[in-house]
Amino acid sequence: MKRITFLKTEGRICTLSKSVVKGLLIFSLIVLNIGFNVLSNISFKKSSLHYDFWGFLKWQIPANFSGLFAVIALTFLMRYVPLRVAIAIQFGLAFVFIQVISASLVFKEKITIYQWFGVVIVFLGILLISFGKQNT
Repeated sequence: MKRITFLKTEGRICTLSKSVVKGLLIFSLIVLNIGFNVLSNISFKKSSLHYDFWGFLKWQIPANFSGLFAVIALTFLMRYVPLRVAIAIQFGLAFVFIQVISASLVFKEKITIYQWFGVVIVFLGILLISFGKQNT
């Protein structure tokens, strides 16, 4: 198994296998994608609450830039995972985190028990899509 020299300090060398580095990269891209998606949706919602042009524009700019960065993270993620997994993460996990973080925590919107049940079903669906056996 090939190993990558990760850090050299004071004569010590830390090495990680390529699969560990790849896993960390994939995890980082997922976190970036979801984080930028959440930020984008929060900004779009804040933009929609302004009726004056400058207030509207003030939130449109970060909304669009964070949306762009979410798409860039998704594009890099597609280099390392199958399309079915990347899209499940993009739409499914982003939906779950937008629902939880944006709606309930930031905007204090009430989420019913049925909606929470729906969030759980979406999350389970993502797991089934991502880790289900693929016929080749």
